[in-house]
Amino acid sequence: MNMKRTYLFLLTCLCCSGLTAQRLLTLSECRSLAQQDNKQSQIDRENIEAATLMRKAAIANFFPKISANGAYMYNTTNAHILPSVLELSNGQTLSASGYSGFTPSTTIGQDIQGAIGGIYDEVYKHLTLDVHNIFAVQVGLVQPIYVGGKVINSYKLMKSYENLEKIKGQKNNAQLMVDVEEAYWRVLSVNEKCNLANQYAKLLRTLLKNVEAAYEEGVATQADILKVRVKLNEAESSLSKAQDGLVLSKMALCQLIGLPLEEDIILDDTGLDDAVLENDEVQMDEILANREEIQMLREAKNMAKAGVGLASSFLQPNIIAGANYIATNPNVRDGFKNQFDGFFSFGVVMNVPIAHPNDILNYKAAKHKAKTVDLQMEEASEKIQLQATQDKHRVIEANNSLLRAKANIKSAEENLRFAQAAYEEGVATATDVMMAQTAWENAYSDKIDAAVALRMAELTFRQHTGTMK
Repeated sequence: MNMKRTYLFLLTCLCCSGLTAQRLLTLSECRSLAQQDNKQSQIDRENIEAATLMRKAAIANFFPKISANGAYMYNTTNAHILPSVLELSNGQTLSASGYSGFTPSTTIGQDIQGAIGGIYDEVYKHLTLDVHNIFAVQVGLVQPIYVGGKVINSYKLMKSYENLEKIKGQKNNAQLMVDVEEAYWRVLSVNEKCNLANQYAKLLRTLLKNVEAAYEEGVATQADILKVRVKLNEAESSLSKAQDGLVLSKMALCQLIGLPLEEDIILDDTGLDDAVLENDEVQMDEILANREEIQMLREAKNMAKAGVGLASSFLQPNIIAGANYIATNPNVRDGFKNQFDGFFSFGVVMNVPIAHPNDILNYKAAKHKAKTVDLQMEEASEKIQLQATQDKHRVIEANNSLLRAKANIKSAEENLRFAQAAYEEGVATATDVMMAQTAWENAYSDKIDAAVALRMAELTFRQHTGTMK
């Protein structure tokens, strides 16, 4: 029975601990979570898929297009090849009643005229076409032979557009990684500030106890106690603000990586205090090759060139070949019989533009647009080089600031130790100890700020040099 109770107790404890356990996340895990849930990433994937299909559609223009058509028509009357009354060139007429130029006076003459009319009536009837119901079926093939470069330039345009969408996706993903990393280091920074504020408050509480004990012994004044209490209140207020800021910072990170806002997370702080070795000389060729802005401008340049070729194609001859199979009912090949039959036809069409001033102007405009892309690329390259050089110096300066902050901590710790020892020996006041504690707290706070500033400077450098991983 006791074993059963022990088992149930342990199971309950495990369940409760699972419900309240914090989730440990590394920077790499935060990045992966953000990519899985991010809506912009999903939009980018859809845009890339659409651009890929448009490129494939442009490839299809190299191949013949085959189409089929069908038609049906109902007519209320038939078609007659001959008129009911045929007017001859001599002014006479021929109809079912006979020949108008022949007036019979005898029975034999009347029979002849009747025979003539009967023959014409038979011919008239036999040359009547049954077109009450007309059916037509056509299957055709069209193949461009030479269209001035429209097909090849359209393909180049769509291929560059596809590459452009891919680069946009990479750029948006890189920006997402920047946002996640900024939020990650911000949480760690606020968490470090919380820990520091908590330690500082503990030091002041210990000092308050010592000063109160000294007051009981008559070696301290009420003013000394009040000074320490005021300082402790300030520290606890700072601690409360830091804790609130930590909650909000965690919520902001959770929103970015797709976790519930109330998720209780802790982050791996490995590398926060690490210094960064000074980088070698910035390789501008690699930076320009890595930057999405330059890649996008390069594709824009290719698109502009394709646009020039496309505009030029409207000033060149077009040659298109076609083939058709046409079947009709009535049969046009065999006396319009009520049956299906068909025939093949082949042909080539050539169009030569002669006077197209609008196409000439469009061609010139396309060339000017291509030139503006070249200028934009030159300007962007110059700005990126300046930006990368400035970012490198900011990393170096931030690295030096962190090293100085770490050195200041050692001095502050030594100063605090001397002040506490002097206070215990009665050669220093509580105010001296509080000043040393404040200096110690400021030194650690500066170190946290310097560490985060270095991480941010390094992040900006990687973003601007196109080396985000």
